[in-house]
Amino acid sequence: MTFLLLKIFKKLIKLIMDNKDPKQIAVGFSFGMLLGLAPSNLLYLLIVLFCVSLFKVNVSGAFFGALVFGALSYVIDPISNQIGVFLLISQEGLIPFWTLLYNTPVLPWLNFNNTLMLGSIVLGLLSFVPVYFGFLKFIAYFRTHLKEKLANSKLIKGLKASPVFKWAFKLQELSE
Repeated sequence: MTFLLLKIFKKLIKLIMDNKDPKQIAVGFSFGMLLGLAPSNLLYLLIVLFCVSLFKVNVSGAFFGALVFGALSYVIDPISNQIGVFLLISQEGLIPFWTLLYNTPVLPWLNFNNTLMLGSIVLGLLSFVPVYFGFLKFIAYFRTHLKEKLANSKLIKGLKASPVFKWAFKLQELSE
């Protein structure tokens, strides 16, 4: 588990520091947000992964976004649930719309009649563009201001020099 976390952290730093297109990374991160926010649902997962493969998206960015927002989803779930309750229960004018969607083939598999699932989908779709621009700004800020500071920090230099760190990455390279 520790090696996996080290590997993910190393790839994340490399992803942000490399000269890869920040727009592709930010779009990937936003798609990862869609994956991480919503509860497990196979059809929803397949739709988002299809979009990731359809557009020019950095898959590592999507994976990282899914990890970040999957961890944050426990904090965000009450907000998502309230959005779902508002749309499914409080808005009586939408009941015919939900009934129509529920009676169509395949769409009920999205489990949108669950308040948490619906709220997560809506919250994810509404925050897709702001997360994209926010992460794009974070990448630009990181590359201009933090890249050199991080590379020259005592912590990173100490980790690179430590025998445990060198041993862990040699062991990781052997396992690949």
